Amino acid sequence: MKDLQKQAWQAQQADLDAQDKKLQRDKERKAKAALRKINRLRKELDLLGDTTDWEAEFTASISERLDKYGGAFADPSKGGYGEALSYAQKTVINNMRAKAKRLKREKRDGVVTPKRQSFSYSSFKPKRPKSIKAHTDETDAPSPDELWPAEPFKPRVVK
Repeated sequence: MKDLQKQAWQAQQADLDAQDKKLQRDKERKAKAALRKINRLRKELDLLGDTTDWEAEFTASISERLDKYGGAFADPSKGGYGEALSYAQKTVINNMRAKAKRLKREKRDGVVTPKRQSFSYSSFKPKRPKSIKAHTDETDAPSPDELWPAEPFKPRVVK
């Protein structure tokens, strides 16, 4: 009976070891792919002549961490499990890739295109009192005293 339990345990451990090796290979593969992309992007920006100091330092530090640790971030809440780059690092890389693409297009066409915002705008609009929206003419607009109460709000203490 003990031999059967031992064999079952050994088989279970062998399966776990195989899974760990597969995860490790996948992580190494993702790190190498990220490193290739970053090096290619750095070379493109260098050839186009528009690499900032910050971008050069960023790509160098990411490359160093990928070589040394196989990943560029340590906090698991900042990126996907087994990923080589965090979400924020991927965003920066994508923005740099868009910049390189824009510069290539400008160089090819000879036309300077305006830079796009790297971050999208929020769909949330600033809150305004509803009574201001109803008045389109400034003469009809109510005064601030009419819109807001004279006394500030005081919360009621419940015992």
